[in-house]
Amino acid sequence: MSTLTEIIIAVFVAAGIPSAVFVAMFNRWMRKQQELEDARVQAQILLFRGDRANCTLAEECAVSIQKLDPQGKTHNGRLAGALEYARKVKHEQQDFITAEGAKRHGRHG
Repeated sequence: MSTLTEIIIAVFVAAGIPSAVFVAMFNRWMRKQQELEDARVQAQILLFRGDRANCTLAEECAVSIQKLDPQGKTHNGRLAGALEYARKVKHEQQDFITAEGAKRHGRHG
């Protein structure tokens, strides 16, 4: 009976070691994947912020140019259309971000 007990213990130990190693490796891989995802999200946030900063700067430059030249002699009158388009895109981006935030809040809130 002692030998049977030793065999059973040996089987459990033999099965447990590879399982423990697999779980440890899997947990390490999952942490790495989460780190990569967090970095990707942070990069997207920074890109979005940079885009918003560029749009704001361009919008303010266009408004300043229009104030300096209200007749449109130096910018051929096309600046108003470009400014309108930039504002439209800025609002579309903001609407998208607001909608995504509402979706996430609804899922996790």
